[in-house]
Amino acid sequence: MLKLADYFFVLRPILFFPAWTVILIGFLKNTGADLVWPVPCIYWDAGLALVCLSTAMLMGSGLIVNQLQDTQTDRLNKKLFLISEGLVSRRIVVGESVLLCVAAFFISYLVSPLLTVLFLASLMFFIIGYNYRPFHLKDRPWGSLVANGLMGVFVFAFGWILQPLSVFDLIRDASPYFFYNTGLYLLTTIPDIEGDRNAGKNTLAVRYGIPFTVSLAALLHGISVITAFLLGDRILLLPAIILSGFYSVLIIRKNSAMVFLTIKLGLFLLALMAGIFFPLYFAVIVLFFILTRWYYKKRFGIVYPSFKGA
Repeated sequence: MLKLADYFFVLRPILFFPAWTVILIGFLKNTGADLVWPVPCIYWDAGLALVCLSTAMLMGSGLIVNQLQDTQTDRLNKKLFLISEGLVSRRIVVGESVLLCVAAFFISYLVSPLLTVLFLASLMFFIIGYNYRPFHLKDRPWGSLVANGLMGVFVFAFGWILQPLSVFDLIRDASPYFFYNTGLYLLTTIPDIEGDRNAGKNTLAVRYGIPFTVSLAALLHGISVITAFLLGDRILLLPAIILSGFYSVLIIRKNSAMVFLTIKLGLFLLALMAGIFFPLYFAVIVLFFILTRWYYKKRFGIVYPSFKGA
């Protein structure tokens, strides 16, 4: 039974939450719900639920593709071992990826043809362009940075387009989140430096080293604080200010434990702010956390996810 669960957890469902958080915030920003006081509790929105479901499907499809392409790197970094160590059938997960992608597009069209257009752009740029030649953005230092940063803007737009779209307002409201999440992405490249270098993967951390990567991440985070303040973004401002203290420590103490803590706290604080408006989101987070911990403990004897280590 647990082996069958491998085909669900190969999708890396714990990574759905950073995307879902940004989708929820995009929805809040364009509806103006984030400006209402006392805070409105949104328990259900059918369109938003379908956006989250279809995004998870598209993400799951893309994450399978990424693991299939990064088998050697993942083996050297001792992570994502379901595919890299051959615990699941490559033929089956390829089929799973295709089915999820088709289902994601079908659901997106039911929500909005514009969402389908954004999904198509995401497929071409963030899945095909990111993983395959001639673009192969994942192995280009600045290309991977831009791709991961823009990916967050697209996800923000997934929630935004449930209301009438203004491209200027979208770019304005998404900008603090672009800098916030791109800074966190940069930190994720640090723990994998040795494995990436040995596999020939050329990330910013591999090319320029830890001090440069941490400094650039801290700079991007600082811009996110400034833009959130100037835009009066109450959702992002508090988490960004709190996380600034951890970035300050990280600049002085560039160790793996502090890197992991900064990344996970940054994601958690933002999810917490979204959950204030969406109480059911808390329940989903807790449920996924418990199920994922149980699965990894029973299947592999490891504690994951946690705030310690990877």
